[in-house]
Amino acid sequence: MLAGACLAGFGLRVVALPHPPPGLWFDEALNGFNALDVLAGRGSLYFARHGYPEEPLHMVAMALVMKFAGVGELSIRLTSAIAGTLALPFAFLCFREVFRSNQWALLGTVLLAAMRWHVHFSRVGLRTIWVPAFACAIAWLALRALRRPDRRGAMALGLCTAAAMYTYLTARLIPLVLFALLVWDAMHRPWRRGLGVAIAVAALALGAGVAPLVIHLARNPDLLCGRVAEISLFGDAPPADDDAPPAALGQGRRVLNGVGENLVANLAMFHTWGDHVPKHDIPRVPVFDPVTSALMLAGLVTALGQWSRTPGPPLLVLWLGTLLLASVLSFGAPNMLRTAGAAPAALGLVVLGLRRSTALVRHRWGGRAAFAFFVAWGCWFVLVEVTRYWEWGGRSDVWADFSGREHAVARSILDDTRPGDRVFAFEGWFGHDAFALLTRDRAGVEPIATGPPVPALGVPEADQPLHVYLLMDLAPQRALRGALIASPPSPRWREEPLRGPDGRPFATHLIFEAP
Repeated sequence: MLAGACLAGFGLRVVALPHPPPGLWFDEALNGFNALDVLAGRGSLYFARHGYPEEPLHMVAMALVMKFAGVGELSIRLTSAIAGTLALPFAFLCFREVFRSNQWALLGTVLLAAMRWHVHFSRVGLRTIWVPAFACAIAWLALRALRRPDRRGAMALGLCTAAAMYTYLTARLIPLVLFALLVWDAMHRPWRRGLGVAIAVAALALGAGVAPLVIHLARNPDLLCGRVAEISLFGDAPPADDDAPPAALGQGRRVLNGVGENLVANLAMFHTWGDHVPKHDIPRVPVFDPVTSALMLAGLVTALGQWSRTPGPPLLVLWLGTLLLASVLSFGAPNMLRTAGAAPAALGLVVLGLRRSTALVRHRWGGRAAFAFFVAWGCWFVLVEVTRYWEWGGRSDVWADFSGREHAVARSILDDTRPGDRVFAFEGWFGHDAFALLTRDRAGVEPIATGPPVPALGVPEADQPLHVYLLMDLAPQRALRGALIASPPSPRWREEPLRGPDGRPFATHLIFEAP
């Protein structure tokens, strides 16, 4: 059954790849270029193309996929689909330790396989998808180490936590979860034989695993806080595209106001008011539907009620709260990309609430009613999550946010022109990573300036038409189109518009043929 759940989860993550989501986000293409550097033997502990430092594990994994699947959108997103699927067996192991039940652990795995939040970032070529997988593995190893301390398990915990530091910057919060869990254990349970040795072994393994990273960051301190300083509430100024309290309030008051507002926004993200960025999720739609939201709250109350009994439920609360700090302490909250590592914890609270609710229904109305409630809600959850995801994937604003224009033009060049054809495209597209990555090996693709004078493109050869790609909604390019048509390189030409998901043309493809 677990294998079936993992297979179904993999199917949801690879069906119809590379789309949806439509297009190719420039950050995904950036990772593609980093993976090409790995294939060319230019690997690094940090990749900093365009000045944005990025951890290496995702790039290495993508390079391996590219070696077998080729370079393109499919390999970029297939890497994340594999990483997202790897989270499922670790989620089962984690939930089994939390709930002390194979059945409830299997249910949690099935729900994570269909969860819109996790499915989405499993289909986008970004590093954040590794954090849920490592968080589940680390939570499983941590609970095992607390229940049955041994050196081998402690070493695995330390090395796994170290490996997580090579994935995405929000993984740096995971050691805080482990520390909080250790504090909980010290406060609520007597010291056990072998626990001290296990903690020491885990700490040594963690230190050894992160040593190369620490040395590299010590030599390049700007990589440690570069991106964090840009998005942190404690920085000097917010990014231009994020809402933030005005700087006129003063630094201290601005930070306090920002933290308070972000805390409310991140808590509301699950119940009433979701992420506002179209490329993260359906704008303003909460993570959970109303019924699932109520179950999550019931699970939270249950976990708090069982706070001192067993470490599993408290771990879910500590995990969720700590990983949400990535959004609470940064601009643009709520942010589902930065907090993707919290998704399994939130779902774990839902399962905890479901277990409590079905027990109450069984006690009041009997086992059949409890089973009917269980099955009805499970089907409802999967149906809502899958339909919402595919609805989101077809939106025009999502297409625009995922660099749909640049991707569509690049795909047209690859699909509608032949190798050796002369192709001219608006010069602004060449600075976009998605366009540059997809067209990098196509010879004969040249930038064309839109300012006067009208460029002399030459007469196309008999068997090699000349192609020009321009935007329709910019005046200089409309003027260039008119000039080319008025005095074309050849008397034989035709025009093919490129259309977005809404059916409206956004670019034109002019094809000039030899007389």
